[in-house]
Amino acid sequence: MELQDIDFQATVDAGIAARLAETATIEPPTPTPILPTAEPTLDVQAMIDAAVAKALESVPKVSPTDEPKKSLPTPTPSWIWDTDKDSFIVGKSSVLIGQFSNYSESLNFSSQIEKFDKWPLIHTESTSESRQNQETFRTGWLLSEYPNHILTTAAGFTSNPFVELYFPGWSQGNSVRGWIIGRDENIDLAIIKIIDSNSLPTNILDSIYNNSKPTIPSANLIDTKVNDIHQGIGFCLYCEGNNPGWTMMDSEILVNRFQRDSITGIRYAELILMDDETIEGIEEGLGIFDSNYSLVGITISKDTLKSKGINVSSEDDIVYMLGTSTIGKHVPDLYKGKINTDFKIPANLNSAAVPPLPSFVQGTIKKNGTFVELGKKYYVRVVAPKDNLSDIWLYFDVGLNGLYTVTLGLNDSQYIGATVEFYFEGQKTAIDAKFEGDMSITQINLNF
Repeated sequence: MELQDIDFQATVDAGIAARLAETATIEPPTPTPILPTAEPTLDVQAMIDAAVAKALESVPKVSPTDEPKKSLPTPTPSWIWDTDKDSFIVGKSSVLIGQFSNYSESLNFSSQIEKFDKWPLIHTESTSESRQNQETFRTGWLLSEYPNHILTTAAGFTSNPFVELYFPGWSQGNSVRGWIIGRDENIDLAIIKIIDSNSLPTNILDSIYNNSKPTIPSANLIDTKVNDIHQGIGFCLYCEGNNPGWTMMDSEILVNRFQRDSITGIRYAELILMDDETIEGIEEGLGIFDSNYSLVGITISKDTLKSKGINVSSEDDIVYMLGTSTIGKHVPDLYKGKINTDFKIPANLNSAAVPPLPSFVQGTIKKNGTFVELGKKYYVRVVAPKDNLSDIWLYFDVGLNGLYTVTLGLNDSQYIGATVEFYFEGQKTAIDAKFEGDMSITQINLNF
């Protein structure tokens, strides 16, 4: 009960009325000639104080409590992970994935890569400022059943399907481009294809696809359980003893509990990183492995869970994992090109200007002289004609017998006259088009 809920005036009036009624029934004392008895008086303030005190007795009392504290259990794993041996083996299948706002930033990052002695992995001298300028970083894992394809998370990638890939053991200037062939932001998974796997050094491929490679995802697709202990491995910024730049970290992790998406029914494991090192800048895609080098799951963005209404911890040493039982169900569709995003065409920067009319481009798509399969995705890039604009990436489905139709309905008239490029599985055609913004139809047959 709040103080404002007490009707003080009514309380006082009732008290006074009761007191008057009481005094009216009292027989007046027999007067004496010496000391007459004084008439009784009402102590109104005392009555108010008593009424307030009685009302306050019903107000529930709240005693202060401490913030709930995370208790870190210390179970003993049934196996001991050897960082120098086991992490070395698993780390061969890891890939650092970067997406940059422009090509010059990509070249600058590549020039900073050095081989790190502790791991067969990369180490950079990147700064926090460069991290803010770059689009995104995350860890990816080479898929066992789909050679030259990488499993990672989807949230945070832009509509640009190109990414840069950095493999274990490379020195300065070495990277290869990747192409996001499938992504689903609802479950936060993506598959990337290495565009030119022939550019990878032979020793890199030999060390990855051999008998000791980890199984990604796990062949048994069995969910983990609460209190299970696994090993987490992945790239992070300023970790492993606060080494500068991007490097690798490994840590025992404890499965603390599970959170469930009430709509899809998907379970997400809440993990506690049990390593004593200071953990900063852990990105998505951290691989969680068991003692058989099988992938148990990968960590995903906390924002993904928040968007589903799931409560998540803000503590740095708590991360969330999507298990292989769910990953295994979605990998085949992503490999075939499933795309589920909410990308939108940029708004008109000049709200007073009239948006241009749409333009159309149509024709057929062939690869190596054969019509591209029905339902395959191809991309269109509208190149920004001015510095204050950004490139626009759009994707479409190939129709029957390789037919395609592109409808370019842009919001900003500044794009009129912009170059329109066509891409399929990371390859660009030699022929381009122009965005006319005048309801025109351009006929172009594309060959990849």
